[in-house]
Amino acid sequence: ISAYGPSGPGAVYAIELNSGAVRLFANVPDAGPDEHDSTGDYQPDNAAADWVGKTSLGDIELTSDASELLVMNLRDRRIHRYSVPDAQHLGSFAHGASSEAWSSDARPFGLGTSGDWVFHGVVNSAEASGEPNDLMGVVYASRRDGSEMRQVATVDFDYDRGQHDRWQAWPQQSIVEWRVRSMPHPMLTDIAFDPSGRYLAATSN
Repeated sequence: ISAYGPSGPGAVYAIELNSGAVRLFANVPDAGPDEHDSTGDYQPDNAAADWVGKTSLGDIELTSDASELLVMNLRDRRIHRYSVPDAQHLGSFAHGASSEAWSSDARPFGLGTSGDWVFHGVVNSAEASGEPNDLMGVVYASRRDGSEMRQVATVDFDYDRGQHDRWQAWPQQSIVEWRVRSMPHPMLTDIAFDPSGRYLAATSN
């Protein structure tokens, strides 16, 4: 089932560990409309395919001291900050590629924290050029308020995926006459560190 929860595309929910009760923690502003097609119990839900990675929310991450929750908004492409546990909205800041020449094709998603630093992953979707060679993943680091933004790593998507097709430029589908072909496109969906905090791993999906 592809349906959003009852509070829509921008909702972040919390589960009370003692009781198992689920409650709305926050509703992130400007997360976009619900693009899903509920006809036929969301099958095949073709209308939503064009919005994968472009609407609703991406990764969420607690800061190292657990005092703030960071949420990636895929629609406005900003990182939103909420205090924990009262869910006060503390503001937001733009992703690291917002001033790059390819900013219109920049698609952020994954988040990670280490010490006082916040890390996030951005993909150059190459949607404008349609050239797979333009695909690129970049990881940025900043303070939790978005200050001291800097690039810390790049990810090459031109690697052998075995039995799977190589990554292609966005969008997800290519339509030629009546045929629809799925075009796998990359997203940097998560960022993690080893126990020492020295080594960063960015997950592409």
